[in-house]
Amino acid sequence: MLIEAAKKGIVFEEIPITYYPRKGPSKLHSFADGWRHIRFIMLVRPLRFLIVPGILFMVLGFSLMAGVGFIKSVELQGLHSFILGDIFVLGGLQFLLSGIVMKSYSVTHQLDDCGRWFTRILRYRTLEKFLFIGALFMLLGFSSGMYILSQWIMVSGPLAQITNAVLSLSSVIIGLQLIFTALHVSMMLLQCERDGCYMLME
Repeated sequence: MLIEAAKKGIVFEEIPITYYPRKGPSKLHSFADGWRHIRFIMLVRPLRFLIVPGILFMVLGFSLMAGVGFIKSVELQGLHSFILGDIFVLGGLQFLLSGIVMKSYSVTHQLDDCGRWFTRILRYRTLEKFLFIGALFMLLGFSSGMYILSQWIMVSGPLAQITNAVLSLSSVIIGLQLIFTALHVSMMLLQCERDGCYMLME
């Protein structure tokens, strides 16, 4: 109720009341009720709680990976920092895509407005681009993996391909995340009944 009032610009005030000791057992459950409220907040405000933090995590991860790659030898000195940066990138992307999925759910179930910026994301053409980019990432990841495999077969001895292996695995994971996010969102658009969302299916 408070979230809907804030969205509509309704002014509300707090009125002090007196609480008396409860008679009988409490019907509230700390974990179940707390999780339900957190889930609802993320559903109606995914931009602040998921999308923005996800972008920040990705920027931090890319910066860490790039810094390690330019300053140090990843294989010899900066491997752990490089992997940490990769974890930030993958985790941030998961936050970002989860926010897009939750925003899509709230829009298709009339819990929130599309908004100009999100309308562009929900267009089928944009989702098709997500599929193409995801497939491209997977292709790059598998190609890099095959290159590492060929080097392992040809070289008799230690193989210094940890950096390429991390990037290959990350590319495949990113590709899968993009593809399944696009598929999930496109399925939710099939039941979109709001007048402002019909144009998203064009």
